[in-house]
Amino acid sequence: ARNITDRRHAEDAVKESEERFRNLADMLPQIIFEMDMAGRIRYANRQAFELLLVSREDFEQGVAALDFIADHDRPRAAADIRNVMTGDSKTGNEYRIRRRDSTTFPGLIFTVPMMQGGSLTGLRGVIVDISERKRMEEAVRESGEKLQILTGITRHDIQNKTMILRAYLAQALQAREPEKMKDFLKKADTVAQTVEDITAFAKTYEEIGGKEPVWLDLNRIVTDEAASAGTGSCALVL
Repeated sequence: ARNITDRRHAEDAVKESEERFRNLADMLPQIIFEMDMAGRIRYANRQAFELLLVSREDFEQGVAALDFIADHDRPRAAADIRNVMTGDSKTGNEYRIRRRDSTTFPGLIFTVPMMQGGSLTGLRGVIVDISERKRMEEAVRESGEKLQILTGITRHDIQNKTMILRAYLAQALQAREPEKMKDFLKKADTVAQTVEDITAFAKTYEEIGGKEPVWLDLNRIVTDEAASAGTGSCALVL
């Protein structure tokens, strides 16, 4: 007979530690994984099953890590894996992550070597879904392009109106009859009002997205604008 109480305590401590690690890993919104030297995934948390559309049984059978990288990113990912295994600490690389149904999403992968007894046994990593960040970047890019187009159109319109304004003022200065001078000044004032409307619209457009959205009374807006612009012979029906 031999007392193995200490060994049982150590085994229980290891089991408790593993359970704590798994519980924490399953709570994270990112994918946590471990892969061996052959490039096979040996562990993945719950988020991996949900995002990659793969069952736990598939992972338990050992799937290749590169199977979850889009084809065009796979050679680069393989090279990055080799670099990490040889001691290159560069990590946080961006790839298109491939789900089991062949759809993809952008992801950042952070990896570190796994060591056991001084020997490299594989890699442990985290995959962060950056789809939302990419959508925001795309929205900012599109907004910048639209503002650039608007700025160009506004500048062109103002230049045209300024030329017309100067022409009317020049004609007003040359007019000998007060009525003609008054007519040219009225036309110049109308052009100046148009320029003011253009700049007001540009300012309103620039503020789009800069404030919290609010509910608007569409009936009141349409009625006020119709009253301001005039409907002529058209009937406004709400």
